[in-house]
Amino acid sequence: MKKSQIDKFVHYDVVIYAARGSSGARRLATALGSRRWRDDLPTRYTRRRPYFRGNSSPLVINWGSSIHPKWLDDARFRLNPVYVNHGEHVKKAINKLDFFQHASRINGVPLLKWTDQRDTAAEWIGKGKPVLCRTKLGGSSGDGIVLAKSTEELVEAPLYTRYYPKTHEFRVHVFNGEVIDLTQKKLKGGPDVRSSANSLVRSHDHGWVHAHDGIILTEDGRRQIGAACILCLSGLNLDLGAVDVLAILEPPNQEGIRTIKSFVICEVNTGPGLENTQTIEAYKKAILQLKEAGKLKNNNIQVDVSENKNDEYNMEGLPGNQPERSVPAEPQQ
Repeated sequence: MKKSQIDKFVHYDVVIYAARGSSGARRLATALGSRRWRDDLPTRYTRRRPYFRGNSSPLVINWGSSIHPKWLDDARFRLNPVYVNHGEHVKKAINKLDFFQHASRINGVPLLKWTDQRDTAAEWIGKGKPVLCRTKLGGSSGDGIVLAKSTEELVEAPLYTRYYPKTHEFRVHVFNGEVIDLTQKKLKGGPDVRSSANSLVRSHDHGWVHAHDGIILTEDGRRQIGAACILCLSGLNLDLGAVDVLAILEPPNQEGIRTIKSFVICEVNTGPGLENTQTIEAYKKAILQLKEAGKLKNNNIQVDVSENKNDEYNMEGLPGNQPERSVPAEPQQ
C-alpha cells in the first residue's frame, strides 16, 4: 500500500517557515523531518489543525522572515505556539541600518564602526580610514557595497561602515542562548590567505566557504567571540542567528599560537544558508533539545542599552549563561 505524502514527516509539531526559496530552511526541514511553510502561506493550506497531529504547542521556527505567521493565530486551531525568532525582532537584523542602530545601544558588543552621515564618512577617509558605502540595506554577498578610499569615491548611501582590516572572518551560530557551531571563512580549494580580489567581501560567490577544519582560534578566543555573539542576540531579542565576526589576530608566537588582537561583529543572519552537514546537524540537535526541554532561555536580559560611545571596541563584561524563561517565547499577536 502506498504511503501518503504526510508519512514522511517525523516531527509534525515542528514548523519551519521562511520566505519562498530559502535553501537553508529546506535543508533543515528535510534533516528534521518537519514541515516547511512559506511565510506568506495562503489560508486555504492551513485551515485544518490535523497538520499538528493534536499538539497544541507546536515549535515554530522563523528562518529569516520579518513576517509573523498570522495563520498560526487562527482561533480555530486553539494553538499556543512556541515561537523561535519573532518576526518583529527579525526586522532589526534584516535591515542593516536598523541592526547597527539597535546593536550599538547594547553596551559590551564590539561592533563595526558605522554612520548614516556622509560627512562623518568623509572624516574617516581624511584620517586614512577607507569606507564601505552600503547603498542597499538588505543586500547580501556584497551586493550594494562601494569601497571609498577617497572623498571623490564616496557615494550617497543610507549607511557607511569604516573599513576594518581583518585578518580572519568567522561565523558563529547561536541558538537558544548557546553557541552551537563556529566556522571560519576560507578560500575554497586553497589556503586561507589575504587576497585583494576576495578579502573585502568574503562571500560564496567570491570563492569563500564556511570551514570547520583548521579553525585558527584558541579556546579563549572562541569564548570571547562566542560570549559577544550571545550578548548581541540577547540584546536584539533573537533566539537564533548566525553572527558574522571580523577579527585581527596577532602574529604566531613561538608555539605557533595566534591570539586575538581585536574583533568586531558586522552582521547577524537570521536565516543563514546551511552549506554543510555539520552545521545542519548542530541546528537539528539544538532544536530537538529545545523541543524536549520546552524552555527558551531569556533573551530579554537586562543589558545596558545606553549609547556605547567608546572609540575602541569594548570586549569587557560579556555574559555567561543566562536565566531561563517559560514558553511561549512571544505573546500571540
